[in-house]
Amino acid sequence: MIPISDELIRQRSYEIWLRDGCPHGLATRHWFEAQAELQAERYTALLPSPDFDFRRVVLPRPSISRLPRRLLADRIASNRTGA
Repeated sequence: MIPISDELIRQRSYEIWLRDGCPHGLATRHWFEAQAELQAERYTALLPSPDFDFRRVVLPRPSISRLPRRLLADRIASNRTGA
């Protein structure tokens, strides 16, 4: 869960209260609705855009140390000679 300041939640709940026609007695519902809206906005901001092409991401190749290369080369050479 991404932390959101109480001030942001208060402002959003006030906007929701205005949007709902300023009803009395629904402050708790507006508070949690505001918190849920802000959480959803923060979460979707972290997701890549819909047009993001994952196939274009280039991952670095892991380096291979000299020892495994040498062992592999020796193994290939021994298979060719039939030993």
